[in-house]
Amino acid sequence: DQLQSLRVSYTSTAYTFATDTFSGSTGANSIQTFFPASIGEQWSWVSSGLTLSAGVGVHAKAILRSVAFVLPPGTQITISTGAGGTGSYFLNSLEKHGAIVEYAGNVDNRGFLGIAINDVSTNQYLISKRRSAASTAAEDVIFTTSDLALLAHRKVTVDIVDAYTGAVGYLSVSSLNIAVACLKIPTTDSCQYDTVPCDLVMPGTACLVYCQGPYTGTASAGSCPAANVDATTPLTFAGLPSCILPCPNPNPIPLGYSGTTGGTPIACDTVGGYVGTAAKTCTMDSATCTTQAHLSGCTLPNMAHVSGDPITYYGTKRSEFKVPVGGQLSTLLEVPDMRVMATAVRGHSDKEQWLDRIVVMTPQGQEVVSVSIKNDLFDFNRSLAPFNAFETMNVKMDWWFSKPLTIMPPPNEYYIHWHGLRIAFGRARGALTDAPRREMVLVVSQFANVYIASSSANEYYEQPFLAYKYAHLDLIVGDMRNRSSFSGLLPELWGFVPLAATGQREGAGIGALYQ
Repeated sequence: DQLQSLRVSYTSTAYTFATDTFSGSTGANSIQTFFPASIGEQWSWVSSGLTLSAGVGVHAKAILRSVAFVLPPGTQITISTGAGGTGSYFLNSLEKHGAIVEYAGNVDNRGFLGIAINDVSTNQYLISKRRSAASTAAEDVIFTTSDLALLAHRKVTVDIVDAYTGAVGYLSVSSLNIAVACLKIPTTDSCQYDTVPCDLVMPGTACLVYCQGPYTGTASAGSCPAANVDATTPLTFAGLPSCILPCPNPNPIPLGYSGTTGGTPIACDTVGGYVGTAAKTCTMDSATCTTQAHLSGCTLPNMAHVSGDPITYYGTKRSEFKVPVGGQLSTLLEVPDMRVMATAVRGHSDKEQWLDRIVVMTPQGQEVVSVSIKNDLFDFNRSLAPFNAFETMNVKMDWWFSKPLTIMPPPNEYYIHWHGLRIAFGRARGALTDAPRREMVLVVSQFANVYIASSSANEYYEQPFLAYKYAHLDLIVGDMRNRSSFSGLLPELWGFVPLAATGQREGAGIGALYQ
């Protein structure tokens, strides 16, 4: 039957706890200060607890109601009963949850005897419990943090309910303890730290924060002060652990780097022509908590050159090579829109040779520019030459002019071959001396820029006559694009493409003879 309900009036502000335990019959923190309201039959202190003087006899239903308070998150409420019964065996609890608080009428043998949490705003019971056994022995009735988790932030009262008469039809309450967990550890890095063990630390207990795998490190301890009743109290905590993120090598190893997926040191793939200092960094993907390894520092050089008796340099690679002497053109480099060929002359011995002529052609074999080194530079006399004449190079562009160019074109001018190649000229700057100046021809294609430069033989810098006698052409290749399309002797030596079947390596792969 639907019975009347009664609301007990309190001040508008909720009760603020100054202690965690209420016990005894007198004093500032006596149990009676926490339970100020008796509804129906009156409760009083008898012997060692609050109870009804009627005992097991017939009496009016009785509710002993606590002060109203806002239930903090992470709260556990423990009510110590000195003696008492369990109420009717027909009832497991005061549930149904949401039942209206009943106080009218007398007790009967089907009534509830126990403790309930009441919602002040609705005057309805939210959860209830009772002793597990009817006896004169003491027993704690506990509302755990799990029991009360969904009730956090509600304004509630603790009600001691006696609506039962029968064997051991009474209940004695000696003390009540409110234990409130300390504040969670604030962290936004759930990938690095496992703070779950410290999410609900009760007063007087401790916890450990661990490094979350794959991080490694020593756990840090935290504790909640004893007798805590404030949900905003932070844990007594030395700080989060120092966690180290292992940094395994990526799998697969990206192009340009050498190493294994097992974690061996990463280096630049020098065999593949990459240069630089390899660096590895690891980051954590916060969405998936997975480690991402990133490699950097290794790049393909964008420039290579050929100089001296001829040696080509590409990054850290140094390769000596030879080409046939006697005027036979050999392909040094071929890209989709240009072919670079060269001839060599014998040097001071059979083992020495110098590039004396470089020719740039279209892929179809049409000559675009032919550059050769001038002879007899040791006897150079600028006063006998026309103004601004080529001093160290012979240059031919038959498609532009039928005769060799004798005058150096202005440096701000360039020529465009109908195949798309662009040609420009320049010479070394500096104080003018009696010596002939270094000169350069630049050919620009879509795949690389080729610089052809005149040079004395530095190997004979202490013998000026031989240095001029073996003056030669150096070659610089820069701004290389789409290296996989390159072919010829130089790309083979640079490692862009496998060495051709006609090429022979000499001595540990440092030298190459191209036949």
